[in-house]
Amino acid sequence: MFDINNFWLFALATLLLNLTPGNDFIYVATRSLSGGIRAGIISAFGISAGLVVHIVASVLGLSVVLAKSAFIFNLIRYVGAAYLIYL
Repeated sequence: MFDINNFWLFALATLLLNLTPGNDFIYVATRSLSGGIRAGIISAFGISAGLVVHIVASVLGLSVVLAKSAFIFNLIRYVGAAYLIYL
């Protein structure tokens, strides 16, 4: 199990993974080219807000809870699917 000694290694790995270009980069670049600098900056802030939510959830142990409880995993999965259908 992870302890507090591994926290900084986890935080560094999370930061490095978020800095590498990927789908987020393509999205921001596309929005910047089509909508201008303002649209690109707003898109980057939106992605950053989502990343903060994911990092906080993983640090607080949501991954462990989801791995241990099939019911909670399915509940979150179906709520997420319902939200995507709503969108």
